[in-house]
Amino acid sequence: MDAREFEKPGIYENLSEEGYNAIRALRSSDMADYLESDLHFRYMRNHPRERESDPLKLGSATHTLTLQPHLFPLHFCLEPDLEKFGRNKPSAAMLKEDPMAQGEMSKSPRSTQRYKQETERLEITGRTVLKQDLWDKTHQMSKALLANDVIGDKIKNARCRELTIVWEREGQLCKARLDIVGAQEITDIKTTLDLNGFSPWQFQKYRIYRQMAWYHEGGLASGLFPPGVDVTCYLAVVGNYGAFDTMISKVSTEAMTLGKFENDWIWNRHRTATLKKHWGSKFSGVQEATITDNWYNKVMEELG
Repeated sequence: MDAREFEKPGIYENLSEEGYNAIRALRSSDMADYLESDLHFRYMRNHPRERESDPLKLGSATHTLTLQPHLFPLHFCLEPDLEKFGRNKPSAAMLKEDPMAQGEMSKSPRSTQRYKQETERLEITGRTVLKQDLWDKTHQMSKALLANDVIGDKIKNARCRELTIVWEREGQLCKARLDIVGAQEITDIKTTLDLNGFSPWQFQKYRIYRQMAWYHEGGLASGLFPPGVDVTCYLAVVGNYGAFDTMISKVSTEAMTLGKFENDWIWNRHRTATLKKHWGSKFSGVQEATITDNWYNKVMEELG
């Protein structure tokens, strides 16, 4: 696929995640690198993130199964059967006694040559291979999201799902991939280990409010929503363990205001860094090497 045809402001339906990732435009997670430092932003632009970790696989698989179930078999598959491919090769003595004999189960079934070869065969098809626990969690979380009366209704009545939007800000292309788009609302799906502490702790820790403000800006700037429309943002959150409980949260006005402020502050950093071509470190001037009060008191006590 040639992503260049999507590198202009617009609204793009049915674009795959791979296609979205290929669009050369800034996303919310890119801009978040400025919160570390200008230098970190430039480094990450030249060294793309590893997107194959188990949490990322789980999130991507859950989104696809929940929002685009028809595409799930095309992009994901279950790992090879450990009972069949996780065994060591049978010894010559075993085969002599029984030509159909199977080897003993390996202590590390996923390390056997047969398992690795079968996994490679599956990956050649372009699908992401999910371990059994991720496969089970994906289906349980998707089922839980759809079973939630409010979340399920938003998914069922969505204008669009997994919608790509591209807009321009001061000559720079920006992009976002929206999970669920309603008449006047955007809903994003999140998975978490701590559902009880999601709001406010996870919401603050990962600055999700800033991401939602980015979506809000993109929805208006791309023409997805008419000018002046009061767009509401929601979070559909599912726990990724245990009972796989769910909740739906509306992003508050205060949180959206803070998110917009952070995005504007980051954008100013981006504008300054790119115009001056100066990528500053977060550590300016001479730093001071310090010790904590606890360590000071501990050593003084030891020394009498």
